[in-house]
Amino acid sequence: MAIERKILERVVLIALSLGIGGQVPPWSSQLPQAVSEQRPTLESTLTPTPELPKPKETIIYNRFVKSPCSQRGDADEVGFKLPRKMDNEVVESLKKKTPDFQSGEAYEHTPLPESTPQPTPENKPAQYRQEFNLNIKPIFLANKEKIENLRINGALGNLELLEMYYPIYRSAQERFDVPWYLLWLIHDAESTLSQNPEAFNPALHYGAMQRATDFYPDSEVEEAAAGLEYLQDLRQNHPDDWKEILWAALKLDRDANDAGINDRLQALEKALESYSQEQEAERRVKIFRILTEIFTYGIYLSS
Repeated sequence: MAIERKILERVVLIALSLGIGGQVPPWSSQLPQAVSEQRPTLESTLTPTPELPKPKETIIYNRFVKSPCSQRGDADEVGFKLPRKMDNEVVESLKKKTPDFQSGEAYEHTPLPESTPQPTPENKPAQYRQEFNLNIKPIFLANKEKIENLRINGALGNLELLEMYYPIYRSAQERFDVPWYLLWLIHDAESTLSQNPEAFNPALHYGAMQRATDFYPDSEVEEAAAGLEYLQDLRQNHPDDWKEILWAALKLDRDANDAGINDRLQALEKALESYSQEQEAERRVKIFRILTEIFTYGIYLSS
């Protein structure tokens, strides 16, 4: 009986769709209500698809570099992750300084609104302190034991001193293209981050970075520090530390350029050789390579 009823329903539907007879048979009223009604179309059964949020802009820059810790100098592909709120002007500046950068995707980047005013030079120390808390401090804490084991004069493991001097190191990096952590390394090696009182005896070598006063007069220090006088208001162990650190960055930049080496890291390693005696220079180069891995490449080294 059930099979016959289904066959009857199909016959009625076909007859209705073809208009056979022009009238609805009287026995069609005995069929289920759904049979005599028009069936809904496919479009009417679909719920509207909600509009998906637009994906955030993604920017990453990759380049092939020679690993500073590779004795063979093999080329390794390294991804440089940009800060989340780095504006397009800074991005374009990075492209110009390093033409071998190539754009790709995989790292979330939210550009600053166009109406956001650019920071003034006097506000940059505050910007660098924020950068330290967001980027440098977490990497330091993740690698604290390894950094402490690098030991030059023992101050590299002092996070408080690093935080105090970071805006000065970063200002020097921006002006002279010398990594901030290289200046940190030399500062510790020469004066234990300006904690050694003997470092400020002007007899032969003076100050935070132990400048040889006979070869490098005060005029060079003033040249390096011109325009960055607002750094003197920052907290530091000695009032002229900011000038001496900037001078060291100037010296390293000049010596690296004179080395005639295209690879910037290798040129800076060469510049280290003229900053101290050969055996000490070799030790500093090794530490510089490890710090480069930790802070520049963003690799969290396992202990």
